[in-house]
Amino acid sequence: MKLEEKIYDELKKVIDPETNIDVLSMGLIEGLVVDEDKGDVEVTFRPSSPFCPLGFKLGIDIKNSITNLNEVKNLKIYVKDFYQKDLLEKLLNEQK
Repeated sequence: MKLEEKIYDELKKVIDPETNIDVLSMGLIEGLVVDEDKGDVEVTFRPSSPFCPLGFKLGIDIKNSITNLNEVKNLKIYVKDFYQKDLLEKLLNEQK
């Protein structure tokens, strides 16, 4: 199975607790770029509204679901149309 397919499978498990629908079905993942050889992944996440109360939780859940895959070496998450975009991107892209 290709890394991109594995990522989509993981994202289907990230459920919005307000709707009980996964982030893919809700259209919250607007972009996914995967370099299969290097393990580099870029994701564009757009919360359901600019003031989504679960924006941080969903962003962290998305990050955790992707970084759980051993093949992922580098992950960059972009956030769109969210009032705390810069803060959330900083949090999601911090290296541990």
